[in-house]
Amino acid sequence: MGSIFSISISCDALCSRCLDCTAKKVSFTSELEDNIDVLQIELQKLIETRSDVMRRVTIAEQQQTIRTDQVQGWLTRVQAVEAEVDELLKLKSQEIERLCFGGLCSKNCKSSYRFGKKVVKKLKVVSVLKGEGGYYIIGVLLRTCLLEDECLSEEENGNDYIKIHDVIRDMMLWIACENSKIEEDEKEKLLVCAGAGLTKAPEVEKWARARRVSLMENQIKYFSETPMCSHLLTLFLNSNRLQSITSDFFNFMPSLRVLNLSKNLSLFELPSGISKLVSLQHLDLSKTNIKRLPRELEALTNLKCLNLENTYSLSTIPRHLSKKLSALRVLRLFKCNFLIESEDSQFFVEELCCLEHLNVLTISLKNSNDLQQILSSHNLQTCTQSLCLKRFYDSKSLKVLRLAEMKNLDRLHLYECRDLEELTIDCTWKVQSIHDSHIFYNLHTVDIYSCFMLRDLTWLALAPNLKRLRVLFSHMEEIISAGKVGEVSEMMGIAYPFEKLEFLELRYLRKLKCIYWNPLPFQQLKEIRISDCPELKQLPLNSDSTKERKNIVIVGEKSWWKKLQWEDQATENAFLPCFESIDDDSETDYDSEAEPEEECEDAEVENDFKSTPVA
Repeated sequence: MGSIFSISISCDALCSRCLDCTAKKVSFTSELEDNIDVLQIELQKLIETRSDVMRRVTIAEQQQTIRTDQVQGWLTRVQAVEAEVDELLKLKSQEIERLCFGGLCSKNCKSSYRFGKKVVKKLKVVSVLKGEGGYYIIGVLLRTCLLEDECLSEEENGNDYIKIHDVIRDMMLWIACENSKIEEDEKEKLLVCAGAGLTKAPEVEKWARARRVSLMENQIKYFSETPMCSHLLTLFLNSNRLQSITSDFFNFMPSLRVLNLSKNLSLFELPSGISKLVSLQHLDLSKTNIKRLPRELEALTNLKCLNLENTYSLSTIPRHLSKKLSALRVLRLFKCNFLIESEDSQFFVEELCCLEHLNVLTISLKNSNDLQQILSSHNLQTCTQSLCLKRFYDSKSLKVLRLAEMKNLDRLHLYECRDLEELTIDCTWKVQSIHDSHIFYNLHTVDIYSCFMLRDLTWLALAPNLKRLRVLFSHMEEIISAGKVGEVSEMMGIAYPFEKLEFLELRYLRKLKCIYWNPLPFQQLKEIRISDCPELKQLPLNSDSTKERKNIVIVGEKSWWKKLQWEDQATENAFLPCFESIDDDSETDYDSEAEPEEECEDAEVENDFKSTPVA
């Protein structure tokens, strides 16, 4: 006789599984619109991650590092999934139109189910790729000191570890300390009084065992005592009211790696005792009013990161300092006064070529000779991320393709170039030859300030990822010239400029008549600010310009808004709720990101601008 067996299945369990399966299938349809929105957002994040990876890979390759097959494979997969998602999204409108009953059901259930399932599947793939991209970036962060590699021997456990950099780790520890989530012994190694309203430094006895100290965002003016803290690794004194630091304050900090003195506007000099910080790797002096760098900085031979951005009073940097600091990997000189005012700036720029390990540079330059020095060095050209060209009195025109050779340039300021008339786009063959490497692909911020004679900014059509544009004080009549842009767009395959633009500010452009002659499909626009542009009668908008976005803000004078001309009534109706009026008294707060030095000069520049004859 054959063996007899039976299968027992719970009816409840069977029903539950069926319901779960049905609910899952229904969710592909009912959640379709939300999933599409999430897929678009996640794809954009993936594209941004790819840009970050590609930029870092480019820098690494130019330093003779070979691209791994793993990274190349990831880049290829991202390109493939981007194309697949684009094809999927072409059916978006058609599939959404099939939905009914508030998206809970579909006129073609089978089609909506299949499409919804594909969307969810692609969303998972995009999320995985995005995570892998972050992993590849870690390799570059290791080389730029944001992470530290700690490889333990195989005898210990055979694993590699990645440590978060001191600066980031400290923040995490301080937060944990405040929440009482770390051991008492660890707390004793932390001295955390950030934002506590202190007017005096803590007693030196409290520093003895500290490995990490944060006194940032207080009102401390003086450090007049000498703490004994041989184990101290990081010291945050930023955002105080520091006026002076005693010369022997740093005498007993031999292990200090990170020192942040930024945002102390009353700090005019550094103590000579800073030479005692022989282990220092990161020094941040940005947004201070330090007038000179002491020669004692030459002793900091382990320094890897030096930040001198927005040091508007700095007039002296010792000659050959950069040669002594040969380990520098990150050097930030954006809006550093020394490079504009000092006669020695030319020698300093020349010496930058000696920094063989440099992979991040931000800088201000005052003439075409200094710019040529940067462009003639392949390494400096590659690692330049932010560039401010100030005055440039020796130039009426600037060949914009030279700037395009800075592949990683993400921020560009033209400041007080009052003789500059044109940024020329020439050498058609060269534009075509570098099309594949994306001219100004990484450029996301452009500020034009007091360039009175500049005619237009048509070259911005070469910056497909521009997010922020500010133009102040100029006699230009158009932003994008109709007579110039056609040839550029045809060569580069660019349909419209400003597709990624998020913020646009135009101030004191008395002759400006046109931003762009046709409506533009602003995909990411958040805010437009217009002031003192009396001839600007029309914005490049129609009812479809920001169809996929809500909460657009347009700020300007009421008198200007009332005179605006719209393409049709639908456009006017669409943007009427977006307007916010500015008061005459609020001008000083008009730009929340303006530096203090710029705000102080605005009134003077405005007077000069108004006294300049208009042709």
